[in-house]
Amino acid sequence: MRTPLRVPLPSGTAPGRYRLEVGWYHFVEGQPIWRPWAAGNRLTLGEVEVAAPADWWTLPLPSVAQPIGVTMGEGVRLLGFDASSVEGQPGDTLHIDLFWQATDDRPEPGMAVLQLASDGGEVRTEISPAAVGSGLKSGQTLRDLRSLTLPGTLPPGVYNLSLGRRRPDGTWLPVRRGPFPLGSIYPLATVRVLGRPLNLVPPTVQQPTDARFGEGIRLVGYDLEPQRSNLELTLHWQSLAPTATRYKIFVHLVGGGGSADIRAQVDVYPHLSTTGWLPGEYLSDRVTLDLPADLAPGHYTLLVGLYDEATSSRLPVFDAAGQASGDSLVLEQVRLGQ
Repeated sequence: MRTPLRVPLPSGTAPGRYRLEVGWYHFVEGQPIWRPWAAGNRLTLGEVEVAAPADWWTLPLPSVAQPIGVTMGEGVRLLGFDASSVEGQPGDTLHIDLFWQATDDRPEPGMAVLQLASDGGEVRTEISPAAVGSGLKSGQTLRDLRSLTLPGTLPPGVYNLSLGRRRPDGTWLPVRRGPFPLGSIYPLATVRVLGRPLNLVPPTVQQPTDARFGEGIRLVGYDLEPQRSNLELTLHWQSLAPTATRYKIFVHLVGGGGSADIRAQVDVYPHLSTTGWLPGEYLSDRVTLDLPADLAPGHYTLLVGLYDEATSSRLPVFDAAGQASGDSLVLEQVRLGQ
């Protein structure tokens, strides 16, 4: 079967080499389908080269939800930004798309820096600087995708999100609107951080496990409720250390062929992002694993694990003695079917 696909390039995509990936997912549940022979759910087809148009000035400017129109240093203008949301709980990630334009062929070099600060000016988190301006040609627009993770220890409240550009020596480039100076950083938006309860009481579990995933996550135990058409699984976690990556849970039902013999699966994010887990707290996630209607009666193995969806890399699993036991945990053997 031949499937022709057209992949549109968003306006402002920076010229350069990109990786083209393909994957499958279940249409109804939206779950990715794992490729067990390659330990992931996406296949790299190859690389593509995105070339710059011959004349940037002939192209329309990208439309932005929040137009700004200030210059940051010589030759670089911030057209504006888009953000799907400017509020969340600690650990949530805010996605911000910045749109830049070069106003001459040799813009002043600088590193774009996003900062989240309290009303008193205390910087609570900062996105690692990224070069903006180097190599841009006059009229060229650039769509700059940024992700800001709210620290797990951030107290509830309202914070100020600001943007500026630093020179290589660490000093700030001036911000101007026309001839009028606006200082060294520009306020983009206010960010509302929501509070949440903290549970420090160990849960009561049906099946204790005491397995560690990576360095910062412990599976205390689980509850299993087999149904006619699915398995209802409640996973009880404990945070051991701050986690910088947003991990996703996978649950696999495998046959006698081992971990690659997947008969049913489900991939879900924890109800609270792992980037917001605080050391010592307990969290529980309920996961429903739907069983195929044509699943043959027999004995199956239930596996659970955590992985980074961006890279498909799984967290290693360690038992109570600290011994490595692979990249998934065997919960139990289950008998299904009549």
